[in-house]
Amino acid sequence: MAALIRSELCAAAAYRLLARQGLGSIYSLGFFDMRKIEVPGVIVDSFERFCEISGVSLAFDGLGATIIYRGRRIILYRESAPGGARRLNWTIAHEVGHALLCHAESTRLSEAEADVFAAELLMPEPAIRVLDALYGYPLSPGELTAWFNVSRVAAERRRAELDRRPSIDSPAAAELIKRLFPEHIFAQAGRILHKLSPLCEA
Repeated sequence: MAALIRSELCAAAAYRLLARQGLGSIYSLGFFDMRKIEVPGVIVDSFERFCEISGVSLAFDGLGATIIYRGRRIILYRESAPGGARRLNWTIAHEVGHALLCHAESTRLSEAEADVFAAELLMPEPAIRVLDALYGYPLSPGELTAWFNVSRVAAERRRAELDRRPSIDSPAAAELIKRLFPEHIFAQAGRILHKLSPLCEA
């Protein structure tokens, strides 16, 4: 199944969406509240508020779900879900992935792609590669947790994934780096960042 996952498509979609959010710098990512994300053609709201406003009674026992209501795609999340803000951010990012990747049904492949999208949205590979270069070593899962406000488990999986494959370069990745890092950061990183030249020079 892994060979069928559209990893580059998932990543590009995540980077383009991040670029629309008006994030001022790399520091913004760790404070970004996914409940406020702006997704074209999609409404993001809590399950509780949707039921109150719409008057619709839904059987909803998960952390998040996507429904179609009066022709609109709506991502619902449970405000009181266990796991706190980090878990909630991942749940919403996962559901956004389903929406932007046009998944028509839940399958092993679509769930895997939504997870890839969520990882790229919350911990974008280009940002991690630049931070690795700036620090001079691969950031530990604990450091990734601090930078991106994700769970330790998510950070460990992300670090392991990036350590076993080369970086994926794309115009969307280059644009995201330009938005998150000021130009003097690249000068600071010097020759190390030159290894990321497809991103830095785009």
